[in-house]
Amino acid sequence: MIPVGLGLLLAVGAGLTLAWAVLSIAGQASVIGWRAIGVMTGVAAFVVVGATVLSLPVLWRLMRADGLRTE
Repeated sequence: MIPVGLGLLLAVGAGLTLAWAVLSIAGQASVIGWRAIGVMTGVAAFVVVGATVLSLPVLWRLMRADGLRTE
């Protein structure tokens, strides 16, 4: 969870920095939509957690002794 959290934090920071730079060059006012950022970050975290949870049964099956012998 720590790498996912750090990745999401880095992605939000980089996105805000790039958006601010582009809007500054274009001469537009920069308004941050925190609700949209929160929703997209939450969806990304949900997808990562969901994929992890869905892959755990396969991982457990492959980590048994007979699964390790076939790999």
